[in-house]
Amino acid sequence: MRPEAHAAMVEVLERAPGNPSGQHRVAREARRLLDDARDVVADVLGARPGEIVFTSGGTEADNLAITGSVSATGGRPICLATDHHAVLHPVLAAGGETVAVDRLGVVDLDDLARRVGRAGDADGSGDGDRADRGAGPVPCVVSLALANNEVGTMQPVAEVAEVLRRLAPDAVLHLDAVAAVAWTDVARLAAPARLISV
Repeated sequence: MRPEAHAAMVEVLERAPGNPSGQHRVAREARRLLDDARDVVADVLGARPGEIVFTSGGTEADNLAITGSVSATGGRPICLATDHHAVLHPVLAAGGETVAVDRLGVVDLDDLARRVGRAGDADGSGDGDRADRGAGPVPCVVSLALANNEVGTMQPVAEVAEVLRRLAPDAVLHLDAVAAVAWTDVARLAAPARLISV
């Protein structure tokens, strides 16, 4: 743990060790500190405070992004074959599928296009009109790690977003930025995404 994070945690535990949902003085102070932290995180990520959901960690955040998207739409989740198990396991458990990567771990955009475009297209080309789609559930979420947690491969987020815009405009782009947030400008790189885990 970084010394600054440890010091901040100790300060909060000493100042306001209460449940931020309570009504007493310590709980109200805990709520104020939580709201202040939400403002800071939102500012760093280029988001609004109301868009920030705190979880117990990256695994829960990734799981929530996948299972929440599937639950909301009943669609098909998709992720990269090299994604962290926090994404891969819920995708496969929900009947989803994986997209190939090249030898450097970069998403195969042609394979992605085939997988997101085939819902309802007999030839899998993605050229069918949305009214004719019926060959399978449309993708509800496409997830990829912004930076691979083992080899550091950065994904071409703008190109992935463009594939989704053309072939699956209702699909949510989720980025697992847990491994990237300390090293990159996540607010800039993740701008096309609707869900980000950090």
